[in-house]
Amino acid sequence: MPLRTHQRWLISVVMLGIAELAQAAPTTVGLLAVDGSAVEPGMGAILTDALRRNLPQLHDMRIEPRSQDLAEFKMVFGCSDERPDCMTKVGRNLEVSRLIYGSIRRQAGSYVVVIRQLNVSDGTVEKTLSEPVPKQILMQPSLRLDELCQRWLRSLLIEGLRGGVVVHSNPPGALVSIDGQAVGRTPYSNGALDVGNHVIKLELTGYEQVVKTASVKGNQTATIDERLQSREVWAQAPSTAASSRPIRWVPILRYTSYALYGLAGVSAIAALGSWGAMSKAEDRANGHIDNLLSELGPRASEYASFFSNRGTLSSCQGPAALVGNASYDGYLSECQAGNRLAGAATGLWVAAGTFGVAGVATMLASHFLKKSEAGTSTSSSASAQPISLRVVPQFVPQGAMVHAAVDF
Repeated sequence: MPLRTHQRWLISVVMLGIAELAQAAPTTVGLLAVDGSAVEPGMGAILTDALRRNLPQLHDMRIEPRSQDLAEFKMVFGCSDERPDCMTKVGRNLEVSRLIYGSIRRQAGSYVVVIRQLNVSDGTVEKTLSEPVPKQILMQPSLRLDELCQRWLRSLLIEGLRGGVVVHSNPPGALVSIDGQAVGRTPYSNGALDVGNHVIKLELTGYEQVVKTASVKGNQTATIDERLQSREVWAQAPSTAASSRPIRWVPILRYTSYALYGLAGVSAIAALGSWGAMSKAEDRANGHIDNLLSELGPRASEYASFFSNRGTLSSCQGPAALVGNASYDGYLSECQAGNRLAGAATGLWVAAGTFGVAGVATMLASHFLKKSEAGTSTSSSASAQPISLRVVPQFVPQGAMVHAAVDF
């Protein structure tokens, strides 16, 4: 058990060390030889050596590779005018994240040093320095030249790797969070952010939260200006739009009448089918009664009250003494089935009539409402002429009927 504890501790220490090394990975910088072809021989090499000596003194910076000639890369990649897109190819070929290159030129009798810092990942020149330098400083290594190089490199690789962001909101006073950390309220500005993408979040009570991504570039300021949306507006907008839209009753009523007609037709067809099945069941029941009379012969007179009474026959109730006879049992089964089918047929006919009357009433309502809309608005017509439909089915001993009334 202690051995496993030590193993876990050792693995944790190793992983922590790897994570710290990954976080502390230095920025790789490609330094190309300064172009001194337009000035005295040796000036470009002296300035290049001074930049290379002072670059490692900057924290988290590493020069890669140790020696490169700008003139050679210009010739290989065709970068005669040092265009950013062409110099980006050079940086990617060297596998560095930043590329520093420059030149010395004569201008109005003096010497001007121009040095640029290029972000290889997006091909943008994030910082450019242009400064006149006395000739004697560029002719030989010196403490003064080292001081100049340190200042230039610090401006290029420290200040040049930071940018700013300005955040505004309407209304102001929103809480600003950058990369998950609250930093202040709008209007807000920060000029010391690392180059790259940063998540900006705005929060204000009563307003919707806003999340934006700001792309910060070296020595530049990104601006975010947001109009915050009230939560009440979001909540009320759908209900307001829905309430302001009038309901078109005419097509609704018309299509409803079509549906009712269809239901009436289906019910009528089902009623006809049930009625036909009932008739067949009745015929089969009569056939069983005939067979029973033949089987009983003279004894049939004993059950004259049953065979001669049509009401008794249709009630599916006979003498108990006949129970168990195949013909009698067949009669009972068919009689009961016929009665069930008769009840179903009656209900379906009532439903068909109800749907049919409702369909006619709905169609009439659609017709009169359409005529009313021709002269007045939909809302005034609906309030001035209410439509009501009353459908009441009624069952009687002889069958069923439907009472319907439509009020306009």
